[in-house]
Amino acid sequence: MKKKLMMFCLVLLIGSLAFAAQNATAADGPQGAEAKKMKCPRKASVLLETVKASVFSEYRHLSGKARLEVVPVASPVDGVVSEIRVSEGSMVDAGQELAVLNAGSDDKLKSLEQDAAKKKKILTARQNWKEKSEKAIQSAERAYQAALALLEEGNALANQVVKAPLAGMVRVKTAAGAEVAKEALLFEIVDPLRLRAD
Repeated sequence: MKKKLMMFCLVLLIGSLAFAAQNATAADGPQGAEAKKMKCPRKASVLLETVKASVFSEYRHLSGKARLEVVPVASPVDGVVSEIRVSEGSMVDAGQELAVLNAGSDDKLKSLEQDAAKKKKILTARQNWKEKSEKAIQSAERAYQAALALLEEGNALANQVVKAPLAGMVRVKTAAGAEVAKEALLFEIVDPLRLRAD
């Protein structure tokens, strides 16, 4: 396709040169008549080169207003920003960790740990009784498992990771140690490849 296009352009160029030369000789008057008597060579040497495959870039100048697409990243929970893992203006990938939130208070976690330890002691004591009661052991086992589940929930909230929803450049809108509410703006991610025209 490229070769055909090049050949077409070349033929067009040669034709326009020949037309321009003919018009120029006609405008010269008597000298033009003498030039018509001279023989014009019918063969012209043409240099053809093979075009190498490469990246073609084209620049266009447009006027108007364009905005970058900005995606807000909000806090999923109430809590404290314990760590920010990116810096202002850095490029991130989709799914990359941006920050760690601590949504559980330290006092609450300590209380849950103490409760789980207490329930474990009760379970161990009931298992070691001389006169074992299966109902008492099962009840203690259920209470201990419930305490462990609450402790795991507390630990999960204590280390809530916020990830980037898409790749782009990060704008940091909070600081480490800041208390944030649920749905509070933490980051903005700007995708430099997506522009919105106004």
